[in-house]
Amino acid sequence: MPPVPGLAILVGLTAEAKLADPLGCLVAAGGGSAAGASEAVARLVAGGATGLISFGLAGGLDPSLRPGTLIVPRAVVVEMNEATGAGRLLPLPLREGVGGRGPAGTDGAGWPPPPSPLPQGEGEIRIATDPDLAQRLGGMTPHTILGGTAIAGTAAEKRRLWQATGAAAVDLESGAVARAAAAHGLPFAVLRAICDPAHRNLPPAALTALNSRGAIGLMRVIFSLIAHPGQFGALMALAADAAAARRTLGERVGVIGQLARPEAASGTQTAEHDGAPR
Repeated sequence: MPPVPGLAILVGLTAEAKLADPLGCLVAAGGGSAAGASEAVARLVAGGATGLISFGLAGGLDPSLRPGTLIVPRAVVVEMNEATGAGRLLPLPLREGVGGRGPAGTDGAGWPPPPSPLPQGEGEIRIATDPDLAQRLGGMTPHTILGGTAIAGTAAEKRRLWQATGAAAVDLESGAVARAAAAHGLPFAVLRAICDPAHRNLPPAALTALNSRGAIGLMRVIFSLIAHPGQFGALMALAADAAAARRTLGERVGVIGQLARPEAASGTQTAEHDGAPR
């Protein structure tokens, strides 16, 4: 497909921005927080973006998804308290093969499937991605992704979110992209690689490692390891997960090629916000 003008990409981390560089789009980094993501996508829209892409790593909610699995979700689920103040999550209408479920009656990890969803029209909030833009990213997959407002740092929290929403994964940027696209009538899509799988508890260092620009602060990691030396094994496992996710994401970028026209402005903007990984 030929490059198009005006496509812009929102990521959380500076490392994700580097992976997105070959796509030739203007890239904004939210700094690893939902608030930073909202500010960054607002700048992209104000700068004239004609389409939006949420790009990078995601936390797995569906226990069948392994690190490095790529998803191009069909919709983004947003938390009810963001949209209505209801303070809870509503499940999506799930159909066979949709929403990240495994085979009927099983999930590969002993978890029960998500509960029966509420009927359509009772407040479920999902924002559909654009099929044409999703095709440019490698083709839509039968998943939904949760636009989170906080890190899902434990296996128990990931299980809760999966059972409540049916979403296959969670990140802190896709919700901001989906809401901005809906508000301004822009097409949007999501390309994410699973990093930490559903069973993984994030070690303390992963929750404090990022600086306000979404870059890993080495001293933060060192201080956390000194304070919690028992997390070393979990931190190494997470590093391996992230490496697998970056590898498959980079491979997909190589296949996609340039999305924006050569004359389009490119570069990376960052949000000055306290960052935290997804």
